[in-house]
Amino acid sequence: MISQRMVGEILEPRARELFELLRDNLRHAGMLDLCLAGTVLSGGGSRLAGILDIAESTLRCPVRLSWPTPLAKMPAVLAEPEYATVIGMIFYGHRARMARGIQGDGWSSKLKAMLVGKGA
Repeated sequence: MISQRMVGEILEPRARELFELLRDNLRHAGMLDLCLAGTVLSGGGSRLAGILDIAESTLRCPVRLSWPTPLAKMPAVLAEPEYATVIGMIFYGHRARMARGIQGDGWSSKLKAMLVGKGA
C-alpha cells in the first residue's frame, strides 16, 4: 500500500509544475496581471490538501475553490467543487437554449430528470 506521504511527494512537484506552466502561459498571453484579484479552482483536484497554497504561492494571487450554485431541485451531493464545471456547463447550455427559444423533450429533459433523481 502506498502511503499518503508518498502520494504527496509525487503530487506536490507536479502541482507546482502545473501552476508554473499556467503562470507562464498567462504571462505570455498578457493576462497574468488581470488575474491579480484572484483565481478560482474547480474540479476534484482542487480539493487536494495543500493545492490552494501551492497555487497561491506560484501564481502570487489569492486562490479559492469554486462551489456550484445549486439549481432548483438539484441533489445536495452535486453542490461540491467536483461538479462545479459540469453544473456550470449544463446551466450555460440550458440558458443558451432558452435564449434561442429551443424547448423540447430531448436529451436536456432526460438530463434534468437524472439530476433531480427521477431517472431518464
